Amino acid sequence: ASSQRIANDKAATFDVLEAAGLAAVPHRLFMHPRFLAFMSVEGNWRAMREAFEAVGGAAVLKANEGTGGMELARVRSEAEPELATQRLFNTSRALALSPFLKIASETRFVLLDGVCVLAYGKERASVTGDGRSTLLALIAGAVARGALPATGLDLSGLDLAAIPNRDATVAVQWRHNLG
Repeated sequence: ASSQRIANDKAATFDVLEAAGLAAVPHRLFMHPRFLAFMSVEGNWRAMREAFEAVGGAAVLKANEGTGGMELARVRSEAEPELATQRLFNTSRALALSPFLKIASETRFVLLDGVCVLAYGKERASVTGDGRSTLLALIAGAVARGALPATGLDLSGLDLAAIPNRDATVAVQWRHNLG
């Protein structure tokens, strides 16, 4: 039961992995202000700004306990962490701030006594080029077929008029979802 609770808590998982000397993406815990009695007198905001700056101004804020890709925000400017924090604290008791990393794919393994008992992958929503269609046409076709969600795609920074090469994969979402 303790292992399950730790695994569901992003900041606790990072702390345990770091203490064991294992590589892990840092997750910094921030409690809802209603738990001020359990926090330093300063509260969250200064520490959150420092953590945001420490990761180079590119971070992800998310509910500290399992979200399945929901209730998270990519933050890239000084104002965005504050706005995201206010929104996320509407539904969460605690938040985790982690650096935003450009990861092509993610695979997790669960080991029991050194034996892998479970492995799963997380993948980003993407389209595959055909060498003829624009990126916008590929996305529209994938949405129409139900291969991509109609909402939640992150098309910022993409040239929608570009024609991806045949078999080229183009990510259209910054989040990784369980696959």
